[in-house]
Amino acid sequence: MIWRSEQSHPPMGSSRAGLSLFETLMALTILALVAGVSAAGMRGPSPALQLRRQAADLTRQVAAARLQAARDSRTVWIALESMPCNPQAPARAGLFADGTGKAPDLCLTHPDAPTLRLRMDPLTGRLHEVAE
Repeated sequence: MIWRSEQSHPPMGSSRAGLSLFETLMALTILALVAGVSAAGMRGPSPALQLRRQAADLTRQVAAARLQAARDSRTVWIALESMPCNPQAPARAGLFADGTGKAPDLCLTHPDAPTLRLRMDPLTGRLHEVAE
């Protein structure tokens, strides 16, 4: 049996038991990236994104009503819960059997975001965002 005690251990002062500075920095960088991505996912959507989602939902409701009006050959009315930009305007939208529509301009608001204004094209019955 051959003993190689001198070769089995690294020389004094060159031990690899710890991590190098580069390895430590790489681990901290990865940890920081994971923490940043996690923190971004934990907060809710921005107010502007909330308004855009609300506008998309309303656009889908109008599209469904337009389809129902054409399919049933009758006028379909949608109640607009306090969304008209003009408070004196009727709070409803009408979609007609020929695909046309009528509605006041709609203003979607949030305290921390600019107002999002939607207008219905009377010829197509579709909602479009209007730049203010």
